[in-house]
Amino acid sequence: MMKRGLSTIGLLALLGSALGCGNLDNFNAAVNVRYAPDGTLVVFAGDAIDLFDSDLSTRKASIPTSPGIFSLSDDGMTAAVSAYDSNANRSRIELFDLPSGRQAPSVDLGPPPPNNPQAYAPEDLALSPSGDLVYVMGGVASAYRLVAMFDTATGAMLWSGDWAIMPTFTPDGDTVYVSGNHGLDLQGFDARTGVQGLDAPVSDEPDALGMMPDVNTLIALVEPGCVPTPDLPCSLSIEFLSVADGSVLRQFPLVPNTVLSGDGPLGLPAFRCSTAAGLCAVHSFQISPASGLVSGGQVQVWTTGGAMRQAIFTVFASDLAISPDGQFLAIASRGDAAVYRISDGQLVNSHHYSGTIF
Repeated sequence: MMKRGLSTIGLLALLGSALGCGNLDNFNAAVNVRYAPDGTLVVFAGDAIDLFDSDLSTRKASIPTSPGIFSLSDDGMTAAVSAYDSNANRSRIELFDLPSGRQAPSVDLGPPPPNNPQAYAPEDLALSPSGDLVYVMGGVASAYRLVAMFDTATGAMLWSGDWAIMPTFTPDGDTVYVSGNHGLDLQGFDARTGVQGLDAPVSDEPDALGMMPDVNTLIALVEPGCVPTPDLPCSLSIEFLSVADGSVLRQFPLVPNTVLSGDGPLGLPAFRCSTAAGLCAVHSFQISPASGLVSGGQVQVWTTGGAMRQAIFTVFASDLAISPDGQFLAIASRGDAAVYRISDGQLVNSHHYSGTIF
């Protein structure tokens, strides 16, 4: 899914050059990358969770999984993967203890609605920082457009609510913030009870959310809804939002004449911040102000103070991760995982996953 502002002609040209001709049955729709606090690079490739050194040089473990949607807890100890059991006609969340790979009891998401069982599947999920909770978007409580919070130890659904995306937990896991009301409101809930503590309108619709070390501040990636011209370029911006009322505390613009792309669950853009490193990375496309056509894709690395550190060319990015020490940027794309050195933008290592089907 491409975000607003990218012409159909430019998108088709980009897809043609990136994919070429071939058998799409052998095409990996998305790979996920995450760093654990100890620097372990966790790569999810649809049929396995691989654990690598931070520079992708050595694979330390490989844990078989079902194809699905992936999440990793902030402490790096729990992984979650959505799965659909066609025999039982039920969806579930499979849980794994890392780094041992021991599979914990799964979370049953309940029976699908009888009128449309094939559409009943989670669209995205997010583990709490310690992995004791999992927030599931879509395919829960016998309904498609609901969200729900589950206790991973017991499998119990703690609460459910209206559709809201981009869940971001506070470091203690007590509160979850989401983008709700079609991106018009910043909402906050008690993670275990679902009691709402914040419902504030936001001036710009966030494309992604993250939590800063200051638990009173969220970081949001926003994009204006405009088509760039030589006289009026569009600029992506990073905004810091108050969890008290959703107000913008400060912001800084990214490179003009760019448009976001979404290649992961829900079509959201690849955007990741590392509070330990004080860096954020975002994938976008450069577009020509004159024609509105795509001229190239890149991942930009920024400090949370607004200084650009590096720009690395890549056509697609389904996920991004910054190592805790700020040395490496991991980029997941369609079938590949790669690690770049942030200081000079050089490729350090890459790994191709062939034949994995989502």
